[in-house]
Amino acid sequence: MTTENNFEVVLRRVIGNNELPEEIRPDYYRRLGIDPPKPDGEFFQNPFEFVEYTKMDAAAQDEFNESYEAALGAPWKAADHPRLAKWLEAEDDRLDRLAEGSKRPHYYTPYVVSPENEGASRIIAVLLPSVQYTREFARAFSMRAMLRLGNGDVKGAWNDAQAMHRIARHVDDGGTLVEKLVGIAIDAMAHQVDVAVLHSPDTSPEHLKAFLADLAKLPPLDPMADTFDETERYVGLDATQSFARHGLEEFKKFGAFSGVGGSTLGTLASALLRGAANNGAAPLSVDWNVTMELLNEQYDDLAAMARIENREKRAEKFDELDEKLKELATEARNPWALALKLAGGDPRKTTGKVIGNVLVSLLLPAVRQAVTAEDVATARLDVTRLAFALRVHHAETGAFPKSLDALVPKYASKVPTDAITGKPLRYERSKDGFLLYSVGRNGRDDGGRGYDDRPEHDRESDDIAIRFPAG
Repeated sequence: MTTENNFEVVLRRVIGNNELPEEIRPDYYRRLGIDPPKPDGEFFQNPFEFVEYTKMDAAAQDEFNESYEAALGAPWKAADHPRLAKWLEAEDDRLDRLAEGSKRPHYYTPYVVSPENEGASRIIAVLLPSVQYTREFARAFSMRAMLRLGNGDVKGAWNDAQAMHRIARHVDDGGTLVEKLVGIAIDAMAHQVDVAVLHSPDTSPEHLKAFLADLAKLPPLDPMADTFDETERYVGLDATQSFARHGLEEFKKFGAFSGVGGSTLGTLASALLRGAANNGAAPLSVDWNVTMELLNEQYDDLAAMARIENREKRAEKFDELDEKLKELATEARNPWALALKLAGGDPRKTTGKVIGNVLVSLLLPAVRQAVTAEDVATARLDVTRLAFALRVHHAETGAFPKSLDALVPKYASKVPTDAITGKPLRYERSKDGFLLYSVGRNGRDDGGRGYDDRPEHDRESDDIAIRFPAG
């Protein structure tokens, strides 16, 4: 990792010190290996900063906000949203620098904490100052891509979509669950541009072939299971070490800082004192090895669940986990139940187990939702690739194939199954087009209806679908 191959270096030179608290800047830039940006430099302005900088009145702000949402959904021209176009024009060079910088092979953003949190549970206190800005950039690229499509610049729009895909994978490389979910969200925004390009009347057969090749080269997002196995595990183990070093007060501080079960941790602290008093033991006499062994076992199980390929078997394991967590959470909120557990047996080992169970109930991430988000991202990319392959097939043969298998091997290396169900993707051929879809997050076939085309009364349809031509 060097300053020449790290995307974060480019990002910081574009946004300056934005979202970076002053007290961590020296350590942050030292670890990054660059000098801090000069405060008087010209840096990226997000839309809200642009509104303030240009001193828009209330009516202009309302118009700008409406444009901001509308420009993400479909191709447009500068005359449709003039103020938004002006903002994008002002940021054009910086977006170009980011697009080029996203081609760098690595993304290292230092994990640092505020000095005021030194000595506390460090990993959960890590700041992620660049993550929010990557979402802002993705929105800006998406709007610029739609503007370019509106002007017939298909290649320029595609380049912006590819930049978004690359940024998504950089952010996804981060160790935390937050970074992975933001990476997935950015990739979803890129997918919207991909589909708009697929439908553009200015997209030529030559474009389609080139774009299909680009999609084939996109690497998959990193496995969600690795995050549970590594960083999320370290959060729990680091919290345990902090409690061992700093005692009961750290329970309260940890809960207040992290927003994770502050009242529950206070209840646990009270129960520990009560149980210690009943046993005649010194306060917080704990076998911390028991706590860490329990946490390690649980994170082992989490990672193993996330790696189960069979959706039904995985769902059964998640159901079992949900029931276990409900029981632990109920117990953790009951000081009398905790005190009774502490009243017998080896008080040090029992206390270590009680603390471990409470931490499991509080710290385990929403595993089912996270793994489902990963499956949705995989299905979305698979459907997009196949849709481009179908259009290339049509461009070369004059017809869409009867089945997806006809795309192999010339247009696709394989036909993937639906990442949500493990069953075949849905494909329907019509006279002049096709409908291709995954059943989406709910695991149910909604006939190709997704968020964007379901009736008002339908709040559940969520198929990941591409219908060509659109309509």
